Amino acid sequence: MTWGRLTIRGGFLLLMAFLVFFDTGGLLPCIVAAALVHEAGHWAALRLAGGRVERWELSLRGVTMRQPAWPALSYGREILAALAGPAANLACAFAVALWAGRAKDAGLYTWAGVSLFQGSFNLLPARGQDGGHVLHLLLCWRWRAAAADRVVNVLTGLCAAATAAVGLWVYGTAAAGRDITVLAAAAYAALSLLAPLKTSD
Repeated sequence: MTWGRLTIRGGFLLLMAFLVFFDTGGLLPCIVAAALVHEAGHWAALRLAGGRVERWELSLRGVTMRQPAWPALSYGREILAALAGPAANLACAFAVALWAGRAKDAGLYTWAGVSLFQGSFNLLPARGQDGGHVLHLLLCWRWRAAAADRVVNVLTGLCAAATAAVGLWVYGTAAAGRDITVLAAAAYAALSLLAPLKTSD
């Protein structure tokens, strides 16, 4: 479905339906808020760097901002724009945690935790994540793009394996209560890391 510069894929609707159905702890509002903060950070930094968003895409992997091929940003400005999303999440997590401490509100701590996870996960050195994008730009700055691709692809596989392993470990702990949604979340995270490898050059 497309409305103007916004495209919504079927996978995104499926993901939202899954979250609404299985969300018994009220995480969905926190997830949406963290995503909005993240994309707002990217958008603000991109505009300040002189770039613009050609179109938005909502898919199974989340929100993607498509930039026009020209004019291209410099490496430095693109790196700052990429880091702005996770930075916004981490700043939000810190601010909300302080607010939660004063208000004694467990819901605010949940929001802070989700924001912290969103920012940290996006800093992983994996393709499709902000950390991987920054690493790829830094490697291209020094080496050829093909060499940068190989390094980031290897790290992407390692990050996906580590994500799956952590998910299995959490699932196996008594605190997790062997909740099947933990395995589902870990599988989704690992597959979302591997998915960009299929479309990379």
